[in-house]
Amino acid sequence: MKSAVRDLVSKWEQDFYVSEPAMHDAIQRGGSFDLIHLSTALKVNVFVGEDTFNASVLKRGRARMIGVGEESLSIWLASPEDVMIHKLVSYRKGGENSDRQWRDIVGVMKQQQSRLDKTYLEEWSERLKVQNVWKRIRRETGLQANS
Repeated sequence: MKSAVRDLVSKWEQDFYVSEPAMHDAIQRGGSFDLIHLSTALKVNVFVGEDTFNASVLKRGRARMIGVGEESLSIWLASPEDVMIHKLVSYRKGGENSDRQWRDIVGVMKQQQSRLDKTYLEEWSERLKVQNVWKRIRRETGLQANS
C-alpha cells in the first residue's frame, strides 16, 4: 500500500498539494484527505474506502470537465447526497463537534435542497448508523430534503 500511495503522490504533486501522511491516515481509518490544486487553489476531498456505500458512490457519481488555467480537467464528482453522507459519518467519527463538517452538510442542503434524494439519504444514514445526526441537522436547520 505504501508504494501505491507514493506513486499517487508522485503523480499528483506537480499539480496539487498532497500530504502523504494524510493519505495513509485516510486509508487506515476509512476517511478522507484533501488535494489542493496549486495554480487555482481548488480543493478536492478524496474519500477512501472499499465498502458497499463507496460502490454506491461510484455508481451514482458523474464525470465533469473543469477549466484549470488554459486546460480542461476531467474529474469524477460524488452526488450531493453522497457528499452529505460522507460528511455525516465524518461528523460522527469526530465526536459530533466539528463545526466544519456541520457547515459543509448545511451548505450542501441549502444549495441542493429541492434536488436531494431524501429516500437515499434516509436509507444510507440508517445503514451507516448516522440517522440521529441526519435527523438532528434537519430539525436544527429547518431544512428538508425532497424525494
